[in-house]
Amino acid sequence: MAEKVAAGRRVTLRYTLALADGTVLDRTDGELPASFHIGSGELVAFLEQHLIGLQPGDQDHQVDHDGQDG
Repeated sequence: MAEKVAAGRRVTLRYTLALADGTVLDRTDGELPASFHIGSGELVAFLEQHLIGLQPGDQDHQVDHDGQDG
């Protein structure tokens, strides 16, 4: 069984960061995936919490955030 994303693990992913109106701010399309250590502060906490528990191969996750807690 594949190991799930947890604190202290490195995750590698492709992403698109967009505003609610669809304006794209950043993306990894056509580039190498981005890698982050969960719990290191490289990602904002709300995004880390969303990633925890995912497994390799999980995809098509949309994370909505109002920006109130960073």
